[in-house]
Amino acid sequence: MQAYLAADHMMERAELTTAGCDVLFVDATVPERGFTGTASRRWRALVAGEFEVVRVDRAHSQLLDPRAISEWFPLISRVLQ
Repeated sequence: MQAYLAADHMMERAELTTAGCDVLFVDATVPERGFTGTASRRWRALVAGEFEVVRVDRAHSQLLDPRAISEWFPLISRVLQ
């Protein structure tokens, strides 16, 4: 968990370029300790195409947990059909 949070803090200072494509973003809505807001808010400005958000009631560090995947994967599947 500490390595994950350190990497996230590093990304706050990264110089990113705009993606010229559409993005389907899985957004964790439960804040991690030391963070506020949602990640989609920060990433939207970096996408030139459509930016669709699927919100999941989990912390970002939990998104790849099998139980969490079973919650958000069907949401993405519906959007992509």
